[in-house]
Amino acid sequence: MPSTSKVLKVTSTKFSTAPTSKRMWDRVHCCLYCEKVVPKIARHLQTHHAGEALVVKALLLPKKSSARNAVFEDIRKKGDYAYNSKVIKEGMGELLVYKRPKVGTMGPADYLPCPHCHGYFVKTALWRHESNCTAKKTSESPKLSNCQMAGGALLPTKEPCSSKLQTILASMRSDGIVLTIRGMSGFASMESTM
Repeated sequence: MPSTSKVLKVTSTKFSTAPTSKRMWDRVHCCLYCEKVVPKIARHLQTHHAGEALVVKALLLPKKSSARNAVFEDIRKKGDYAYNSKVIKEGMGELLVYKRPKVGTMGPADYLPCPHCHGYFVKTALWRHESNCTAKKTSESPKLSNCQMAGGALLPTKEPCSSKLQTILASMRSDGIVLTIRGMSGFASMESTM
């Protein structure tokens, strides 16, 4: 389970302390509807939220079909994105990322949400995911897009700010300084001085 320590961290892959050092299968996801962190999100959605529109859509599809899995994955990514937004706004907790790193290799500043599916990916590999993202609309032009800038625009701020200020923050280099600015209270009032 993600801890509620006073620092912003990334959930990492854990290994047992036994001599074999086998991987521990302890991944969790956040429910989009009740905001609980659960280890088996599809089972949780079927038992507790069977009346929700997206869950009904998934349950009507045949079991183990790729379409059903895609709907559950979409719900899972939206729930994780909502959880991660809350964690970033509060400035404490652990991010739920798409691929967990080994312990201590990545920090929260190294991750950005995909502008299409909202899954959190390592920012240096976001372009690779975006080229294969299933949530990406096929009608979009095949031109080279700046997915890091678009992902940076999706990062939450402590206070609501205008789209102009959000664009400026997204165009800045995504590092610890930008995360600090986003976490500051009162920075949205700086817009009037620009």
